[in-house]
Amino acid sequence: MKILAKKIRSMKCSLSLLAPFVDVHPAIEVHPVIGIHRGPKKKPRSGQEVGCRRLFWSWLLGAGGLLLGLILPLEPVTAQLQRYEAYVGEPFGVARVTLPIREQDRELLRTNGLIVTESDNRIHYPVFSAGAGKKILDVLAGESDTTLPKTMSVYFLFTGREPFTAKVYTSNALTVRIEPTRGRPLQKNLLNRAWWREYNAVARMRKKQGDYPPVIETYLTAMLGQRLGLPKPLIERTAEKILVKDEVQNVIDFFLGEELRHLKLMRETMTVERDPDGDLTRQLPPDPFPVVESFEPDGERPPIENMAARVPTGCFYVRFGQWQNQVWLKRLTREYGGDIGRMAILRGIEPNSTDRFEKQLCLEQDPLAETFGQTVISDFALIGRDLRISEGAALGVIFEERNSLLSSQITSGRSRIMKREAPRGATLETVEVSGKKVSFLSTADNRLRSFYAKDGKYHLITNCRELVRQFFATAESGRSLGNSSEFIRTRAAFPLDREDTVFVFMPSNFFRGMLSSKYQVENARRQRALVDMELLQLASTAAKGEGLGELLPDDLVAAGFLPAGFSSRIDGSGPIATPDGVIDSLRGTRGCFVPVPDVRVDGITASEEEALQKQNELVRQQWKSMVPLVATVKRERLNRKGKERILFSANISSLLGKQSEFLTGLLGSPTVYKHGTSPADIVNVQASISGGLIFNSIPQHQVFASIQNEPTPPITVQPSGFFSWLQLLKGFPGYLGAWPKPGFLDTVTLQLARPDEEGFSYSRLLDLHRIQEGEYSVLSFDKSRLQALRPHLGAVKAKSPGQIHVFVGDLSASELVPLVNTLFYQRALQASLGNIKLLNAMSQQMKVQPDTARSGVETLIDGKLICSLEGDYRTVEHANGRRYWTSDRLPPTNIRQVPEEYNANLLGWFRGAELTLLAAEGQFVVSGHFDMQRQKNATPAKSAGLPGLGLFGSGKKKEKEKKPTPRR
Repeated sequence: MKILAKKIRSMKCSLSLLAPFVDVHPAIEVHPVIGIHRGPKKKPRSGQEVGCRRLFWSWLLGAGGLLLGLILPLEPVTAQLQRYEAYVGEPFGVARVTLPIREQDRELLRTNGLIVTESDNRIHYPVFSAGAGKKILDVLAGESDTTLPKTMSVYFLFTGREPFTAKVYTSNALTVRIEPTRGRPLQKNLLNRAWWREYNAVARMRKKQGDYPPVIETYLTAMLGQRLGLPKPLIERTAEKILVKDEVQNVIDFFLGEELRHLKLMRETMTVERDPDGDLTRQLPPDPFPVVESFEPDGERPPIENMAARVPTGCFYVRFGQWQNQVWLKRLTREYGGDIGRMAILRGIEPNSTDRFEKQLCLEQDPLAETFGQTVISDFALIGRDLRISEGAALGVIFEERNSLLSSQITSGRSRIMKREAPRGATLETVEVSGKKVSFLSTADNRLRSFYAKDGKYHLITNCRELVRQFFATAESGRSLGNSSEFIRTRAAFPLDREDTVFVFMPSNFFRGMLSSKYQVENARRQRALVDMELLQLASTAAKGEGLGELLPDDLVAAGFLPAGFSSRIDGSGPIATPDGVIDSLRGTRGCFVPVPDVRVDGITASEEEALQKQNELVRQQWKSMVPLVATVKRERLNRKGKERILFSANISSLLGKQSEFLTGLLGSPTVYKHGTSPADIVNVQASISGGLIFNSIPQHQVFASIQNEPTPPITVQPSGFFSWLQLLKGFPGYLGAWPKPGFLDTVTLQLARPDEEGFSYSRLLDLHRIQEGEYSVLSFDKSRLQALRPHLGAVKAKSPGQIHVFVGDLSASELVPLVNTLFYQRALQASLGNIKLLNAMSQQMKVQPDTARSGVETLIDGKLICSLEGDYRTVEHANGRRYWTSDRLPPTNIRQVPEEYNANLLGWFRGAELTLLAAEGQFVVSGHFDMQRQKNATPAKSAGLPGLGLFGSGKKKEKEKKPTPRR
């Protein structure tokens, strides 16, 4: 047999010639898989001789395999392995096994449920690939989900030099005996690079498909690249060089969070050794925008709510006024599973921050408060110093009592929470702030951090001691938000008698505070702390997966799972592993960090000073001035059947920063007229465009686009490829036009033929029609649509002036229902598959048992995985004997149409909208309304306790109920 095997290897035979035997005898399994090795040079044989020899040895090996299959109790398979390469190395060898793909493998392929194992845990970090060329061709041809390649390769790393048996779990459990060799350096290097290229490609794909923050993929690619000395693949290096910085995202990141920066910091932490010099010898530089306080003298001013006089000047202010306004929002949130964002799109992840704040402040939910809250509360608002909810923002709730019962309810509620949380280390004590006694309910990890202060008829519950101090100071100095010039002028424009359901005011000092040097320094340290906490958990999990067991941080550094100098932190803090997870020694548990105003920054290092100077320069470039952000929401009941109109307006100038200059140059003058509208329009968008943007000859003009209420070409649920989408676009019931001509459209469509006697032009190349009538120029793929539009070409007066006008009709009663359902279902299917792939990757890459993978993933991403198909994720046992993750609502792999019972969330409540953007005098105001159909509310259960808020979607999730049959 040894002579036979040697002969076969020298001929570089392939087991694919055994296919006839395998098909006839599915119980056969061939263990000694042939490797690719070079034999000694021999005299070349003729083609006929080679063919005869190959045929002889193939049939001889097949007969021997058949005989062994009848004698030995081998595992049944229905497909054979073809070939492998395996080269030893340190710390890992690298191997590739090529195997055929069967139709039964489709389910595991799309859920990332494939896995390769070895009895002694010698195989690590596998990646399954069909090749980049195949993927590109499939995407262009629209066949990425309809046809399977004939073969795929599994690349993986392994330890040791001895032969081993790998078990590949496709639709069957296939085994292959691998005998690694030293090989030539070039061979090993090429295979190593191939594994690394494919490993990064799969990581990029999961990042693109999932809703979750890709911390696992970022860690693994950074750790392995650093540990093995592998550079980033060329495609990633090229993308980084040509990437244009998204300045809009950069502006938003300053205020709402920094996911992109967070991932970049994680990569940098793994690849750049920390500076051990942590001397805090430098002082904080001046703020780029110092706080400016301006107060109107006592005199004539518009009516202002009394409670605003107790809000510190640097806080944002979200006022609900009447208690029932908060109840309305809470019920609306509860209708959509505790997350108001799910009204439009069923996201794949629900951040833990949605209910963490209320738990931290000990604001328990009490259904009775929905009915009786107004008897003890006359006014209340949410206030805060920043918006970084996911990290631990400085937030609070201020109440104006209607009677003294509020104080007793709050006190009794806190006592009840203390009794329940005492076994977990909670303490309830009285502390002194500004010479006044304050109740403080807390835990050491800041999971609970609740100050309760009372001054007269005003009550403040907050997680920030500094907010308590400022709250008391407003009564003594009179320097408050309600007495500031900005607030008084805003109240003159938005008077109290408007009775807004929600009134949002963010003063310029709020933005100045978030851009201050202290906030930027502490935010950078908080980001470092978050990254360290994640890295410690990821490194510990990866080390266990490699069979190294529980390792201390220093041991993880030595083994290459963590970067050198990992435990070195400028402020002396560090991550600590506890039974409940990883916490920061200075700031507490994730999402409940000590608020920035309560953190002392006595000094900074030279490197921090340099980074801060660069950041402040960027801030000064982004913002030339600061103006308040003002937003209002008002609801109106339209009928007794639950239909409501929500009117809104918002001044978003401060959020835009330098982008306001770009938009000002792009947009033309405000107009009260809309052009090219038709009664058949279900969606219509108008934009006033500045002249001379591309060519100086193009004057200012209006561009309009429409989607009409007509049936659309059918599209399939599975991604259809570039050409299929192009075909759909050509059949789409819409048009694009401009007024007056010659405008941009006529400039870019010069290749169209001259108009005929009816005013129509046609391009065979683009299959595009154009009509020119008067000062109008309109394009469409359908000439009849232009003919129908012709009588309606003209100006229609809008409800308010602006540069952009948007109209959307009732989609739920339109011909677009199938299209909307399909697009939303595609999005939901992709999000759910992304989460499933992530869960299976925990088992595939980190060696976590499937049953515990979900808890590990949710801890890492700081959120709950939600099945966007409105099902539940669960583990199931495959026919190959392995458990893997899927969803009980995951459709078959060959699905083409949306399930009959599916109805997009948007169609359940959305009944139309109008929106206007007005840019004038450097201010950008968005206003309009949308109509919604409310669902029937369940009667709240009876309980007693503290009035709950539910402002962050922490209300109890509504039980799933059968969806109504969609309109079609």
